[in-house]
Amino acid sequence: MNKKLHTLFEGLHTFLILWVTQSFSALGSSMTSYALVVWSYQQKGSALTTALLSICSYAPMCFSPSSRGP
Repeated sequence: MNKKLHTLFEGLHTFLILWVTQSFSALGSSMTSYALVVWSYQQKGSALTTALLSICSYAPMCFSPSSRGP
């Protein structure tokens, strides 16, 4: 049983590393986008500027091929 489990994770090792690093990258990008919107509102105090920045920073996530299904 232990050998089967080891063989399974050996084959998935590269995939798991890629998946975890991409997850951290997506989390960091989302946090940066959110912080940029908050910072913009604090600097300008304009709802229009904040709304435009929100749309421009989150639109690529909505239209990227990786967010769509097959």
